[in-house]
Amino acid sequence: MDLATAYVARGNASEAEGDHDRVIADLTKAIEMSPAMAGAYSNRANIYYRLGQLDTALADYNEAIRLNLNFAGAYYNRGNLLSQKGDLAGALTDLTAALHLEPTYASGYFNRGILYQRLGRIDDAIADFRKTLHLNPKHESASRALEALGVAP
Repeated sequence: MDLATAYVARGNASEAEGDHDRVIADLTKAIEMSPAMAGAYSNRANIYYRLGQLDTALADYNEAIRLNLNFAGAYYNRGNLLSQKGDLAGALTDLTAALHLEPTYASGYFNRGILYQRLGRIDDAIADFRKTLHLNPKHESASRALEALGVAP
């Protein structure tokens, strides 16, 4: 294991302990040592997102995706962040990209279904909630979303 990877591993361990400052410091050190580490940018973005530092998180997700155009998790998380910021078109683009890369990701379909619902695209929302349940029959939130729309799963 190289030193940059070791910093990522220590950052992940610190995350489990809830030490956000240490996680950010370790991931920043890993990025300084290995600037092409898309996963380190994405992991750091996740921490910034949890801390409510949305613009900083967005910058890191952007960099993770720039470094790895096939990084489904970064598209998924950036899509959720964009949705929270009110950029529904950007969120839809990212969630759709994530699902194109990871077509069995039930939570991706669920979150895109919520987004479709917010956009008034109810038929698309229903289709995504049903796809969520197809992939994960125990996804209670998808069942409740369909029930709220008056539709059977």
